[in-house]
Amino acid sequence: MAILKSYLLVLDGINYALHLDSLTYDGIKEVIGLTDMPTPPPASLRQTSAVELEKNGLANKISIGLSATATGTVTKRKIIICPSTKPFKNIIGKQVKNLYVRSCVVKTHRNFI
Repeated sequence: MAILKSYLLVLDGINYALHLDSLTYDGIKEVIGLTDMPTPPPASLRQTSAVELEKNGLANKISIGLSATATGTVTKRKIIICPSTKPFKNIIGKQVKNLYVRSCVVKTHRNFI
């Protein structure tokens, strides 16, 4: 079950509020540039979704492979959001819930006309 938590993401001097699953993002938030929402929140705060950030090119969907041990084989995949300005490969080896990140790949969506 997802436990939503508010995170602050600062991109190009603009503050964005994202409501994400804390069980997934607490272990990797520093690596991808998220911080816990301060109290009180910043005055110039934009409420947005991960989908809107991706549509505007500010974030990427990342498919991460998870394993039970730090050196084990990938047993599960999960999609997370990562700002496009951050090196997402740094999350390899970090712990998400009780699993370890073993691989990560950017998921792209291209439209051809």
